[in-house]
Amino acid sequence: MANYTVYDLVDPQKLKQEYPDVKVIPPFYWDHVEVGHYVKIRREGETIWVQVREVTDMTITCEIYYELSINPYQKGDMLTFKKCFQFDIFDPKILNLIPRIED
Repeated sequence: MANYTVYDLVDPQKLKQEYPDVKVIPPFYWDHVEVGHYVKIRREGETIWVQVREVTDMTITCEIYYELSINPYQKGDMLTFKKCFQFDIFDPKILNLIPRIED
């Protein structure tokens, strides 16, 4: 398990401006993320769901919980990134599920 600070994620708000049909959460929800939630991010053409392990005022630290196909990170690696890179937030307590990794 390795720890990475990731700066090159896709910015959801910029992508939304370019492609209006892309679904992203409004910035209002960025601060509603909690430990245990799942967050969708994008990097190098791959959509990645990660599980939140720590939240600060400006950043989120998440764990990769499945094998990725494009990105070099491994299952169990921890990624730290700014909250503004969240495409979606998923609360598993509400639906008693983890997000599908095909999204």
